[in-house]
Amino acid sequence: MTERDLLSSDTYSSDSYASDIGSSDSVSHLAGTLADPTANTPPQPLREAVETAMRRYFEHLDGSQASDLYAMVMAEVEAPLLACVLEHTDGNQTRAADVLGLNRGTLRKKLKQYGLIEGDAP
Repeated sequence: MTERDLLSSDTYSSDSYASDIGSSDSVSHLAGTLADPTANTPPQPLREAVETAMRRYFEHLDGSQASDLYAMVMAEVEAPLLACVLEHTDGNQTRAADVLGLNRGTLRKKLKQYGLIEGDAP
């Protein structure tokens, strides 16, 4: 089992990410939630889901040493974030960059990094 396998689980699949960006309050505290639509449990705030996943990750390490944890977690979160925002903006990278608060060039670099777009032709 890889480090990424330990960090993720079926309970927190990317299909169950939802966010409520309708108010300025929700933007300020990332009101994203992780909910299983088939479960009768209330949605879990994104912050709590990350904490739960990290605690589970450390428990499963069973004494092994973690490395590059920050990069691994950022990649696990950033790739689906970018994909969802790009989908939300119907592939419009300028709008997606605005939604994310990124420079369009930075967004393109990240999209290429995660294989979400092809690189520029030579």
